[in-house]
Amino acid sequence: MMYVNGQGVALGHREAVKWYRKAAEQELAGAQYNLGLMYGLGNGVKQDFVLAHVWWTLSARQGHSGAAKNRGIVEGGMTDKLIAQSQILVREWNSK
Repeated sequence: MMYVNGQGVALGHREAVKWYRKAAEQELAGAQYNLGLMYGLGNGVKQDFVLAHVWWTLSARQGHSGAAKNRGIVEGGMTDKLIAQSQILVREWNSK
């Protein structure tokens, strides 16, 4: 969050994504939520609603209510095909 807000470090969304990803891969729900935000907004990465949906799904499964809410919002603008792509990625993540 320090890189997102420029607190004590230079503002840097790409650097924030790097650290969110490291924490998200360790299954930290808050980091997964924040990584979903970065993809949803296109901050530090190319905007990608499928990947936002993936990270919010993983976070929501751990009880993060904000992730569940955002996932529902983004789903409203996604086709069935894009949702299916997200579900495949979530299953692949769970098999790791």
